[in-house]
Amino acid sequence: MKTLDLKFTSPEKDLRHLKLENIITELDEATLKSLMEQIITLNLFYNAKTGTALYATAVSASYITTQEQVVYAAK
Repeated sequence: MKTLDLKFTSPEKDLRHLKLENIITELDEATLKSLMEQIITLNLFYNAKTGTALYATAVSASYITTQEQVVYAAK
């Protein structure tokens, strides 16, 4: 399974991740950077306690591939 991991810093300079599954894996750098800037601009995600944005600065975007290995499964 592939996951897109978008990394941002918060206004407090904490590292934040937004991980998305079932994604298009052919997105290039410019497209992902634009997407991340739109997420920041729209301010869709915020801390409910403080009212501050979760994402302030785009840091990086990575595709992560994981492979499940079943060690035990009930029959």
